[in-house]
Amino acid sequence: MKEKDYYPRKIDKKLKEWKKGLEHEKTILLLGGARRTGKTEALSHFGQSCFFRYDVIKVQDLSKDELDLLTKKGDTKKNFAEYMLLRNFSEDDLNGDVLIIFDEIQEHNELKTVISKLNEEYQCCFACTGSAMWINSSNEERPLPGFYPMTMHPFTFDEFLSAIGGRDTWLKEKVNLNTKTPISENKELAKLYKTYIAVGGMPQAVVQYKNNRSNSVQCFSLVDSIKRRDILNVYQADFEKYDKIKKWKLEDRYNFLKTMISRMVAVEEEDKIDDYSRMNNSNVMLLFYDLCELNEKSSLSFSTSRFKPFFLDAGVYFTYLLRSFREEDVHKKYIDFINNDDDDNNGPIWENVVASTIANYDYGQFFRFIKKNPESKREEERENDHELDFVLSGKDGIVALEAKSGKNKKHKSLKLGMEKYQNISKSFVLGQSYVPSNANQKEAYIPFYALELLLGE
Repeated sequence: MKEKDYYPRKIDKKLKEWKKGLEHEKTILLLGGARRTGKTEALSHFGQSCFFRYDVIKVQDLSKDELDLLTKKGDTKKNFAEYMLLRNFSEDDLNGDVLIIFDEIQEHNELKTVISKLNEEYQCCFACTGSAMWINSSNEERPLPGFYPMTMHPFTFDEFLSAIGGRDTWLKEKVNLNTKTPISENKELAKLYKTYIAVGGMPQAVVQYKNNRSNSVQCFSLVDSIKRRDILNVYQADFEKYDKIKKWKLEDRYNFLKTMISRMVAVEEEDKIDDYSRMNNSNVMLLFYDLCELNEKSSLSFSTSRFKPFFLDAGVYFTYLLRSFREEDVHKKYIDFINNDDDDNNGPIWENVVASTIANYDYGQFFRFIKKNPESKREEERENDHELDFVLSGKDGIVALEAKSGKNKKHKSLKLGMEKYQNISKSFVLGQSYVPSNANQKEAYIPFYALELLLGE
């Protein structure tokens, strides 16, 4: 993405805060996250707007001689100065207001040690990017001391609106929500939100939609093609590559998880639990864990063997659901989703966008499964088991969320959870519209698009 096409991201503020913090402690920024989320673009924009000069070293494109020069034993500072001189950087530059970005370092663990030494030798700033950072067997150790980790996510709905237009309506709705005045759905925002779900938050897909939406006949087919060819394919290639490294059969796990989106998975074998954990660390999949109990330490008390998987990006999941359709039918499926009322079959899509929104705003990823008869094997008694769709632990205490995409607005699970766990401070039923609530109700009814307004406060 060219600099003139850069759209503001949430990470921009965090990057500026990191630079300001360097006055007290000089660290190396380590920006992780899935492929194609815009890590390099965000750091390049940061380098251009906040530094006198910056440079991006694409590690994957380094020749063997260049890599050997950077990592060979001896005088690390001298070796690096020799390499940077080839890129027209002098010693004075390296001791000035300069940002050096090492892009995609996950394949070369040895570079982290080199960069640590350089950070001590030079006054310039260093940043690194790395996707699927911790599923490669050569990267099992966590960052060395001195690295400052951040994670890049796909576009939020707010960022999506900033890119394509429509943010004024969004800001007005935020005022309405804060003053508790909205009582009906904003149809314009609802349609934009469904468009966001279908397109997704990956920068390539967003830009493709922005540039081609005037030609509606081709627009969504092009967006879908980008996600199939450039995004899903690169994820699959990563898992195939890492599978060969350590025989984790991650490709099989990935394909299995795609069929299990939003369903509860219970795994007891330690090696399989480890596989799923690595899948979560890949940043492509999200695992929401079952809380053992709801208490003040809920963020620390969860089961690693019971979880619900989701895609990092709801738009990627939407594309996966269309995998069996012919290309000429894809456009119609997008339009139908955006314009028509939802039915109960779209529940997993809505749950996935809630999950990815929660992860994007750095909340703990939890749900709660309530088993009323833990010893019973009778099917009629198992029907009384319930789940809280999502549980958040934040500044306002414990919050429960129930996602209701279809026409059935009953929320028996939520009521059961509120009765059982008195320390749930708030609960929200996410649906297609606002519903006024009285003073005696703990739960509030808000449309899906308002969730981000709540989490982003």
